[in-house]
Order: sequence, then C-alpha cells, then structure tokens
Amino acid sequence: MKLYVDDIRNTPNGFNRAYSVNQAIAMMTANNVQEISLDHDMGDFANDGGDVIKLVYWMIQNSIFPPVVHFHTSNPVGLNNMKSALMRYGNYANYGNTIILR
Repeated sequence: MKLYVDDIRNTPNGFNRAYSVNQAIAMMTANNVQEISLDHDMGDFANDGGDVIKLVYWMIQNSIFPPVVHFHTSNPVGLNNMKSALMRYGNYANYGNTIILR
C-alpha cells in the first residue's frame, strides 16, 4: 500500500489518503505500507492526532519503517524534524526529500 498523509493537497494516483495522524496510524496498523508521503501541518485535522511529527514518533516507537518515505511538506522545520528522527532510528539512505531503507 502507498499512503499519502495530507489534509489539503490532492492525492497522487496510486496512493491511499489519510487526512489525520490517527487515520494514518489506523491505516498503517491494518496494512503493509511500502511507501508513504508526509505533510507536516495538518491544519483543521491537527485535533485528530496532531501534526505528522507525531506519526513519525509512532512509527519509531513501533519499529514501522516503510521502505520509501517522501516528504512533501512546505514547512522546512517540520521537514527537518521528521526526516532527522527517521534517519536517526531507521536505516535510511538520504535522497533529498525522499529517504529509502538500505
């Protein structure tokens, strides 16, 4: 499964959509996510699990590391925080706004 976590952008072809952190966690728990693309700021959906850094922390705590992680957020601080956390705890190679499990 490919998962796109965002509250406002259009969902790319081939991806399933999660509008909130809690929805993303439910989808990741029920499915084998092979690729994920992350926004950071969830706007109106922040009350449903918070901003996406909380999903990243959940992934780390549960040792769930999708093979491919894209970051499509326009928040540079959020991007750095999410990417740094995953790079620190997952065995990812850095390719700019995409990281790939080694």
